[in-house]
Amino acid sequence: MTKRRWKIALIGLLLTGALGCRSDGRPDIVLVTFDTLRRDHVGAYGSGLGVTPNLDALAERSLVFDAAFTTMPTTGPAHASLFTGLLPYQHGVRHNAAHVSRDVATTRGLPRLLRDHGYTTACFTTSPVFGLDTLGFSGFDHRDLPTDPLRTGIDAVDAALAWLDADPGQPVFVWVHLYDAHSPYGAASEKIGGYPIDLDSYGWVQGTRFARQPVRQKIAAAYARGVADADAALGRLVAGVAERRTRPTQWIAVSDHGEFLDELLESDGYAYDHGALLRDPVLRIPLLIAGPGIEPGRAKGVVSIRDLYTTLLQIAEIRDSSAGEEGRLDLRFPSDEPRIVLAERRVYAFHQDALARWGPEVSRKIRRNAVAAMDGEHLVVAGEDGAPSLGDGAPERLLRLARDVALASFAEDGTGGAEVDAQTREMLRGLGYVD
Repeated sequence: MTKRRWKIALIGLLLTGALGCRSDGRPDIVLVTFDTLRRDHVGAYGSGLGVTPNLDALAERSLVFDAAFTTMPTTGPAHASLFTGLLPYQHGVRHNAAHVSRDVATTRGLPRLLRDHGYTTACFTTSPVFGLDTLGFSGFDHRDLPTDPLRTGIDAVDAALAWLDADPGQPVFVWVHLYDAHSPYGAASEKIGGYPIDLDSYGWVQGTRFARQPVRQKIAAAYARGVADADAALGRLVAGVAERRTRPTQWIAVSDHGEFLDELLESDGYAYDHGALLRDPVLRIPLLIAGPGIEPGRAKGVVSIRDLYTTLLQIAEIRDSSAGEEGRLDLRFPSDEPRIVLAERRVYAFHQDALARWGPEVSRKIRRNAVAAMDGEHLVVAGEDGAPSLGDGAPERLLRLARDVALASFAEDGTGGAEVDAQTREMLRGLGYVD
């Protein structure tokens, strides 16, 4: 072989080795999304309830974000933002039982991008919101979906660990969704007894039913038991992954949104729900990242759940070419620079049946809560007409951005949805999704 051919062969071997290292050296990625988890119930964020020992243990070796926000306090839209990096009015999922377009799922969908770049992908979900005909994301090599509306987190975790027992040779992306904290509140046996949800006890409620403190305390305690179940599932997953995988693991734990307990009961007649009104308890979320290259500590800068899109792509060594233009960050490298993030409330279809149930005053309250703009210190809420309904003393830039996005977001009717099968629709209705 000539000297030139030796050089060409050597270059080829080096390139092959580099590509092999790119695949073999990348970490496993485990994404855990806690449905409806309030930040103030997590010990790492100051809670004294003691219901999240496993999440707190993970936080000790994580970068914990003190000012993280969702893009919509509703399960499907928030997850769609995580998986596309877009705001709800951009990706089109603006209530549950809606899905992203095929184009968005194909060109921007995180699962497909990870799979196309060498990851074996799997999801283990616990809500009918993620049924085969909802949300619309392709790209999972393995999908383990709930067959009933109240699948436990432990069951989903056991399914994930059984799948990992097959030892996929490539790096894996595993998404586990934990529904345990969501209503009906309580531990697993209590949740079954509370389904279908009594709509008079969830959302727009009659305040006199909950006037006595012992009643509210009982509900709050039931919610905390659901949080504890979700945390136990996380603990089982962390231990099980450590037993099965030798590859380093990048952990991401995040809530899709929070939950109102009784904060707005007197002022708005709204309690034990999320999605309709935009306030701190449903917008501010726990978020943490642990694994290779992560220095444990606290990040003070404002971040959004949609930043996880860029972060996960970068972990997988996939360039997110639109991150700068669209204003996303790689959360492994936190910044304290001033920043504004946005959220929207769920889109409701005010048909006659909804108006008959809620009444015109509730309709007006919802329409006054369209878009929220947050900078970590101030919260501005603008209505569908762009007029601020909340945000006294906020900087002009927040007021202006909330107004402009509200006008852009609600310029078109966003009440359309996916055609879901009758069983899924009935399960969603039983969980309170009646819009």
